Amino acid sequence: MQPKLTNKIFAFKRKAYLNNFLEKVKNEQKIDPKAFWQFREFYSSGFFDFNKTNIEISSILQFYNLVNDKNDILTFNSQYLKSIESIVNSLNFFDKKNLDCQNIIFENKNSLICENKDKNINILFLKSIDEMKQVNGLFDYLGKEQKLLKDKYWLSQTTIYLN
Repeated sequence: MQPKLTNKIFAFKRKAYLNNFLEKVKNEQKIDPKAFWQFREFYSSGFFDFNKTNIEISSILQFYNLVNDKNDILTFNSQYLKSIESIVNSLNFFDKKNLDCQNIIFENKNSLICENKDKNINILFLKSIDEMKQVNGLFDYLGKEQKLLKDKYWLSQTTIYLN
């Protein structure tokens, strides 16, 4: 499957794709990270920027220098959305109180989808590193990376620009 040009051109196609994703989340009562990555690419295809502070880019991508409580690793940019993928040290890092949420669309312990004051959609979720490995095939997860990622979590923060 590949993203279609129609999603980029026609707002009603993007809206339908968003509504289908939100319906899936509500029905399953969780954000499936693989379905989210697919949704993101189909909703508004874009490109990744790698944070060179935390990722070494050589013949393969490798994690290093994950010393902060929150380490941004990837940013996905497109015309209609922006995502920041991070490695965090604690489940407690997911603090919903500091978010601009006017209308909650979906919420569970480690996930939140809401509409902000600008009528855009925020999608946030916190998952295990094992779940990240199943979804994010950009890394090889070598032995030394396994040590860096031990006892850490994957945080994904996305804003969908509806206007």
